[in-house]
Amino acid sequence: CASAMSNVDFERAKKTIEAKSFAEEQLTICKQIIQANCLSVTQVSGLLELFTFEEHKLSVAKMAYPKTIDKNNYYRINDLFEFSTSVEELHQFIEK
Repeated sequence: CASAMSNVDFERAKKTIEAKSFAEEQLTICKQIIQANCLSVTQVSGLLELFTFEEHKLSVAKMAYPKTIDKNNYYRINDLFEFSTSVEELHQFIEK
């Protein structure tokens, strides 16, 4: 990935996700957006903030990592998790 999606496109994508009523639908849309675009850590954080459940946040964080342009800043994602086990699981995923 060379550059993150534009702010306009990212805000549009977030609105699309927020418009869905169910977390599973939101995850599906999120996955489509991540697969089709490159993201910054700030944008990944914005996506994680749309989800309430820790498992969904972790899922999005794992999906987004390969498409993140500034992986050196990915440690900032840790602050969005409530449980240290989630931080550890993400760390293990990144290490592989």
